[in-house]
Amino acid sequence: MRKLIPVLIVAALILSLLAACTTTPQSVTPTPSTDAGDSQTSTPAEQGEGADPIHITIENRKSPTENDFEDNIVGIVLTNEATILSIDKTYTIEDFPEIDAIKITEIGDYVLNQVRDQIHGRPINKERDLTTYRRMFSITLSQHDKDNVLSACSILAAREDIFSAEPNYYIYAYSSAIQIDDPLADSQ
Repeated sequence: MRKLIPVLIVAALILSLLAACTTTPQSVTPTPSTDAGDSQTSTPAEQGEGADPIHITIENRKSPTENDFEDNIVGIVLTNEATILSIDKTYTIEDFPEIDAIKITEIGDYVLNQVRDQIHGRPINKERDLTTYRRMFSITLSQHDKDNVLSACSILAAREDIFSAEPNYYIYAYSSAIQIDDPLADSQ
């Protein structure tokens, strides 16, 4: 069964998977296929002598295209400087008058609150690198039109306070697309 998952959500899932993989002494080698419908599995011989890999099979049934994104969502990332200067600011659609936005959603509230606490000298669980931290937002446009999304991305990317502005691309996930043969995968 095919599911469409916006890129911003998938990125967080991939980072979680990578973090889980780095806590185990075993190696992980994904080997994506190049032809639709094919699947490949890495073997210990491909990993080198003595390796004890976790085998991952990835099926690539559909490759995303340049035009494969939501027709009314723009993802933006502020510059580090704009992030630090606006750390206590709550952004609204009025902060982006050059586009026809109807909703703005901050991505990563938990980390934002930790960074705010760190900047204001309040107790924190984990110190963050303030030189690389950037706030991220999802902006919903009023029109459902991919050309409008691309236009909004260009307009927003020209702003000095915005590091990047991109459409929210789809990633296609299949329930049977990734198979891991790690017997301890459920306990990690």
